[in-house]
Amino acid sequence: MNDSTLKQPRNPRASVESPTRRAAEKQADVFDWLLRYHYSTIPLLMQRLGLNSRHNVQYFKKLIARDLLRTVSVPFMKDDLVMLTRVALQLADDPDFVAGLYNPDPSKINLTLVPHDLSVQKAILNRMSSLTDHKPERLLGREGESRVKIPDALVSADGLHHTAIEVELTAKTDKRMYMALIDHLRAMRDERYHAVEYVFTKPSLRDYYKQRFDRPEWPVYRFNKEKRRWFEADKLFTPSDDIRDRFKFTHETLLKELSL
Repeated sequence: MNDSTLKQPRNPRASVESPTRRAAEKQADVFDWLLRYHYSTIPLLMQRLGLNSRHNVQYFKKLIARDLLRTVSVPFMKDDLVMLTRVALQLADDPDFVAGLYNPDPSKINLTLVPHDLSVQKAILNRMSSLTDHKPERLLGREGESRVKIPDALVSADGLHHTAIEVELTAKTDKRMYMALIDHLRAMRDERYHAVEYVFTKPSLRDYYKQRFDRPEWPVYRFNKEKRRWFEADKLFTPSDDIRDRFKFTHETLLKELSL
């Protein structure tokens, strides 16, 4: 998705509220981000625009006053969520396409996923200076990739080689963890991406995953159609050094900076 997905009003000089060129670029960046990630927060959007001062919040208040953005209160968050409005979507070069991509109804937001979704955004923003492209899970699912594991996001620093980003906030069972690792191997075999980076908010959680990853052999799970359950198979998988080198485990602050 390019910044050109959304356009400015045809006659920008006709209104005293018409944005300057820099404001127009900022607005395009905000719209692009929200089209990709569905919702965000003002602090995250400020990081996307490279704004540090809280005084810049006034810029977003102007977009809200122009009915281009709307805020959504979430009980467990200090900062409101921010979404595009139907008015903003009408500025799209292809409104019908955008309408199929973006639902401006806040009731459609799954609140249980908000902390994770925002953490993914923060992880992407922390890497933004080195990226040429980034796509969240919601867009990857639209591209026919549902037959294999869809990561939280795909990022690329050169436009050719892609890394899957997985943000983990809680510990998974060994079964889910190893099944995910094998799914990533299948995706890399199919050249859907070339590497995987797991991002954790706690060093202890990172170590929990890394210890299991470092085991010389991984269990393999098979689906029993009759019992409709996954069971551990008799054989084990021994990952090569090349496979291990494709995985990275990092720790960084995410939720604290989101005021959760």
